[in-house]
Amino acid sequence: HSANYAAAMERLQDAFKRIIKQLRTGTVDDLISVTFCLLDQEDNYAIAAHDDLLIPYWREFANALIHWSDCHADGKTLGIIIDGIATPDAVL
Repeated sequence: HSANYAAAMERLQDAFKRIIKQLRTGTVDDLISVTFCLLDQEDNYAIAAHDDLLIPYWREFANALIHWSDCHADGKTLGIIIDGIATPDAVL
């Protein structure tokens, strides 16, 4: 992968960390967006390939969602957008 792809993947991981922290502390907005944002050579949005290195982030995200539901939801719901990321069955 290119340096631009690696930088976009790093931004995705940072976003995961931020969202997980917000879920655990109850400070998350009512809409969560987990988005991989990278334009290819033709100015089309690239899709992040599935990477086993992201599995721990997906697991922590899922655990943080459960924690938010148990401790912070108070009848509220969250909207979740996952965009630009390959999500095989192991993730879903």
